[in-house]
Amino acid sequence: QGLLSKEVLGPSLQDFVEKLPGYLEKNKDTLSKEETERYENQKKIMEDVLNELNQEQESDSVEVKKERFSKVLALMQKVSNYDG
Repeated sequence: QGLLSKEVLGPSLQDFVEKLPGYLEKNKDTLSKEETERYENQKKIMEDVLNELNQEQESDSVEVKKERFSKVLALMQKVSNYDG
């Protein structure tokens, strides 16, 4: 669970989300339409993960933490399995 925490996962996802538009613009002539769509879809899922992580509160109950972990895990699996 620690690897999917806001402190561990958040900065990497935020970095990807912030840098992707520039990467896509820079490489628009070499990326296929499918690759571009895949990256954009992954970005959307990562934004959903960040949104979920940013809701994290110290006062969250164990049940809320477990539910959030399940959501984040499912979203991260969706990102890693995304093939367009």
